[in-house]
Amino acid sequence: MDWRATRDFLNTWQGYVTASIAVLGTVFGTVLYGPRKFLETKDWYLERFRDRQVEAVLRDRQILSPPANSNFGSPARDIEIPYPVKNIAVTLNRSEASIERSLIRLEKNGKAEHFSGGWRLKHRE
Repeated sequence: MDWRATRDFLNTWQGYVTASIAVLGTVFGTVLYGPRKFLETKDWYLERFRDRQVEAVLRDRQILSPPANSNFGSPARDIEIPYPVKNIAVTLNRSEASIERSLIRLEKNGKAEHFSGGWRLKHRE
């Protein structure tokens, strides 16, 4: 079918119906599928370029080991010191609000948890 035959077909009522169905299908598909794809892409970008940096800081855990000079009782356990939002913001050179949003997203994904006035990686039990 060449361009002239296509043009002649589209100038008939069957051509109008066919073109209308094609246009409506495209618009309908874009309206239904477009927002979902946009949100998936936005989440991917936020995770890739914002949240991974915060998670990397949390992975560098701050552990305080008490002295092991006691002969009585059970051995002393290591204590993890949580990261305050302000320290993470200074480390990454970002605003505290941006860090808080990243931490909330990480918490929703089960990767971070609020702990003793700061944040730490969520422990897998």
